[in-house]
Amino acid sequence: QQQQQQQQEEDSEEEAIQGEEQGTCPEGLQSVDGLPGCCVPEPNYLGDGACDPWAPYNTESCAFDLGDCCKDTCNKDSAYGCDTKEGGEYGPFGFFCIDTRSKYFGIDEAACQVENREWIGDGGCDADGGYNTPECNFDGGDCCEDTCDPEFSFYTCGANQPYSCVDPDAGKARSMPLPDYHEGFESGDFDPSFWSFVDTGDAQWEVENDSDAPAAEGSHFAEARTEDILDDFGEAVLEFRVSSPNGGKLSFQVQTHNRAPVEDLVLKIDSREVSVIVDTTSDWRLEEFDITKGEHVISWVHRKNPGNLPEDELVMMESSLGISRIDDVTFHPY
Repeated sequence: QQQQQQQQEEDSEEEAIQGEEQGTCPEGLQSVDGLPGCCVPEPNYLGDGACDPWAPYNTESCAFDLGDCCKDTCNKDSAYGCDTKEGGEYGPFGFFCIDTRSKYFGIDEAACQVENREWIGDGGCDADGGYNTPECNFDGGDCCEDTCDPEFSFYTCGANQPYSCVDPDAGKARSMPLPDYHEGFESGDFDPSFWSFVDTGDAQWEVENDSDAPAAEGSHFAEARTEDILDDFGEAVLEFRVSSPNGGKLSFQVQTHNRAPVEDLVLKIDSREVSVIVDTTSDWRLEEFDITKGEHVISWVHRKNPGNLPEDELVMMESSLGISRIDDVTFHPY
C-alpha cells in the first residue's frame, strides 16, 4: 500500500510538471490562479487550513499546499483554521512541513518514507512505522512532551498515544539556523505563502517584465503606479511576512520615479514608518534594515498625494511618472 501511494504521488507530480512545461494542466487536474505551474484535482484544498501532505498539493509549484503544511505559513483565517481538533467531522490533520524557508522545516521528504504523512505533527506519537525518526523530525515533534505543539495538534498531546521520546535534542534550547529567504519575482507572480496585498480599494502591486526598464537582477520586478490609483489619497500596499527567533537583516533593491508631494514610497515595519523615499532615480539602489526577533510584517506603500495637495494643484502635477519598483528582496535570519 505504501509503495502504491508513493507511485501515485510520483505519477501525479510528473503529470503536474508536464503540465507546467506545456503551460496547461493534464486531464483531471486544474490550474490555479496566481500559482503558475500548479495543477491539482481540487484547487479549493489549497490554503484551506488543513495540510494535504502529498503531491501535487504539497509541492513548491503549489506553494506547499498554499502554506497549509507548515505552522508559520498556514492561514488561521482559513476554513479549517490550521488547528482542527479531535471530535469534529474532519481529520486528522498534521503538518508535513518540507518548505525549507519555514522555521518548522525539519523533514527529509526523500528519506521520510511513511504510509500516512498526515499523522506527522498531529499530536499523537506514532512510535513505530518510521515516524519517530530524525528523517521525519521525530513524528513532527509528537513524541516528546516539550516538542509536541498543543496549539496546532489535532489530538491532545500525550493523551491516547503516549510519548516515546527519542529526540536527543528534546529539552535543549535549539539553535538550528534558518535559511535565507530571497525573492527576485522571476516566477512572474508573488509567492502567496509570504506575500500579500492589503485591500485598500485602490491599486495593487504587479510583477512586471519590461525590456525598457531592466530589473535589478534577472528580468522581473514588483511595481506600483500612481496612474492606477483612482482615489486622490489612495495607495498600493504590498506586504511581506518574516519570522526569526533572533531577528535578521532585510535588504532589497529599489527604483523610484516619484515626485514629492504627488507620490512617494514608504517602507513600514509593523505599521511603523522606517523610510520614506521621494526621489527619482533611474538606477537601482540597495536598502538594508535590521529586523528585531519575532514575527513582523514588512510593507511597501506607494502613496498618491501624501502632501495633501488641493485638487486643482494635483491635476496640474499629474504628469509625474509615479512609479515605485522593488527587486532582489532578501531576509537573512541571525
